[in-house]
Amino acid sequence: MADTEWMASEGDGSNSGASVQNSASRPQPAQSHAGLQRLLLVLFTGGLVQILIRIQDWAQNPLSHVPRVDAAHNWEWASRIAGGELIGDVPFFGAPLAPYVAGLLRALGGGLLAWQVLGVVFLMGSAALVGRAAMRAYGGALAPALAAGLVLFTTDCAHAPGRVLSGPLQLLLMAWVLERVVACLLQPDMRRALWLGAAAGVTTLAWPVMLPLTMLLALWVAWVAGARAGLGAALMALVCIAPATLHNFAASGDLIPVTAHAGVTFYHGNNPRADGTITGSGLSMDKSVHQREALEQTREALGPEAGWSDVSGYFFSRGLEWWVAEPSRALGLALRKGSLFMGARHYGDIDLVTLERDEVLSTLWLAFLPSQLVVALGILAGLMGLRRNPRKVLPALLLILAAMGIVVVFWYTPRYRLPVVPAASFLIAGAVANGVMNRRTWIAGIVTLMGLSFGLESIGWDDENRWRAGFHLALAQAHMDMGSPAAARVQARLSEQAGEPRAAILLAELMGGPEGLAELLALANQSLEDGDLQRRAAIGLAGAERLPEALIRFEAAARLDPLDWRAHQGWGAALLQSGEGEKAAQILDGALALAPMEPDVLYTRGLAAELTGDDQRALEWARETLVHGPRHQQGRDLLVRQLLKSGLRRELVELLEAWLEETPDLWPARSLCAWVLATAADETLRDGKRALALLDQQFPDPPNPDALDTLAAAFAAAGDFEAAQGMISKAIKLSGDWPDEMRAGLLERQASYTRREVWIEAP
Repeated sequence: MADTEWMASEGDGSNSGASVQNSASRPQPAQSHAGLQRLLLVLFTGGLVQILIRIQDWAQNPLSHVPRVDAAHNWEWASRIAGGELIGDVPFFGAPLAPYVAGLLRALGGGLLAWQVLGVVFLMGSAALVGRAAMRAYGGALAPALAAGLVLFTTDCAHAPGRVLSGPLQLLLMAWVLERVVACLLQPDMRRALWLGAAAGVTTLAWPVMLPLTMLLALWVAWVAGARAGLGAALMALVCIAPATLHNFAASGDLIPVTAHAGVTFYHGNNPRADGTITGSGLSMDKSVHQREALEQTREALGPEAGWSDVSGYFFSRGLEWWVAEPSRALGLALRKGSLFMGARHYGDIDLVTLERDEVLSTLWLAFLPSQLVVALGILAGLMGLRRNPRKVLPALLLILAAMGIVVVFWYTPRYRLPVVPAASFLIAGAVANGVMNRRTWIAGIVTLMGLSFGLESIGWDDENRWRAGFHLALAQAHMDMGSPAAARVQARLSEQAGEPRAAILLAELMGGPEGLAELLALANQSLEDGDLQRRAAIGLAGAERLPEALIRFEAAARLDPLDWRAHQGWGAALLQSGEGEKAAQILDGALALAPMEPDVLYTRGLAAELTGDDQRALEWARETLVHGPRHQQGRDLLVRQLLKSGLRRELVELLEAWLEETPDLWPARSLCAWVLATAADETLRDGKRALALLDQQFPDPPNPDALDTLAAAFAAAGDFEAAQGMISKAIKLSGDWPDEMRAGLLERQASYTRREVWIEAP
């Protein structure tokens, strides 16, 4: 039977690939049918659970609507990709595949909800592929359903689709690798070796940890299928990784295989303040400036000629220097990180899944399996199976051990553990199906691992209360960003009660008005070296039109944190409000150097150009703003003004029509587009019928003078001057409170239509 032969001992090692295929690929038909039925039942049940979780997540959890930290960076990156920016000006500082998939989704019109739906598809696909791999590998009625169920009902896996992170895609791709491993082992030939290489290469783009593993997998392929097949798998993996390498070369001139951040990540977890999780490294956690800060620090240390390829090496060297200086502490820290990988359940560097489940996402209890337990049992099952048949168990075990190694060497986060849940599930299913571990071993393993989890919590390494204050603050900020100040206030107070000092800042901002501003200024005066707080106080002062004080605070914020582009952007905007256009342009140029693709910075720089009379540059900045922020409303307004001023009415019409395809009920765009079509001096552009069609689709009820004026111009351009005269007369009657100059324009157009002349807007 396949159940006994998959993990059976290889004996003298003489079994060939063909013999493996003949034995392990032929489970009994009755067992295969029962296994498929159970697998489908588990997938159906898991799908229902995911639907329930996602419904509650979207309806009640503000964190699913407001991407944070890496998720915010990925979503903004996806927006730039959707706008056509396929190659940036810096190498990748994170796994690129998920943002490019999200970029395609955004280009097709999808939003955060669509991403969550796609994440569920990825998760279900992962479970199906793991179940298929287990069915082919182990046969039987239990293994496929067990493998798929372990993926679907693991808490971290069920939570992952709700965030704009790589997790769901990593799960799918890792399951694909496992499925291809089984296919290659059952029928070792060149075609299957190439498919495995492709799976490993694509997975590397979503999980860079896979990069060294691709070569190990190629060696494994050579072991089971011959040297040519192993070489083919390695070459195919490199071909699939090549787009990232080529992007990095095009962006920076350096040959960086996938990402340039390995050394930075290493130093995050290996420095004098390190505690096993991510800790400060002197770099901002804001990914929009993170890369450039890393390059700047590298150049300060190594000289101005240092490039992006030097960044990783420089930060690696800093971490290794700390290892050499404090070897005993480094060893203890490595043991701590390994313990967290095997037992931690509460900590999360971005999302606190257990707190989220307890506070706002109760349906997540339906996915009740702790990821640390599944992964640790997978290691145990793999090690036990390795003794019997290393050829069959080694790939899945290597995947898990690679993740653990990354944690031990770098730092712990459940995001590093999540991708290997499919491999662990696969190994557990095999151990159960083949009796590799007896009941006593299973019980002992589970009890030991759960004891480790509670032990880590009791000594404070993984105490959920340690992060409760920050969790409530994140909820408060999300509520605030969603326009729910009352809910934000409740969460901010809970955060303050739990000991979070920055909650007071948010409460002051939520208070608003003179009292809120006074409270914010008092907090800022107590922490004069806090650049972020000085910037927030400056924003409040600017909003209250206390510009001289705002300028002082913005300048202080920029001095305290020279790499905070928001401080420079706010400073420049305040200077513009004060009428200091030339100085504002200089400050904003500094903001652009820090964040050259930030829509707010680009827009403010364009506004500075407009106010100083440089319309050509203002037009260029406005266009660039919408490249990086297609829905940036102020950027759109600036571009409209500049296109009108430049006489580029055809481009303006194309732009307005594109916006109307996105948002049909956008009346200002519809009205302006109809006006330009009706009054264009260019006869090849002027089209009254198109203008009327635009206005027929939506028109104010009751009509206002401006809308009637536009409709009259459209009728005139279409040759219906009687209707034009009727509409302009109505507009004049309703315009009693208009300024005389504007009413004079209506009267001029009335006279024009009386003469049966189209109104032509002066360029």
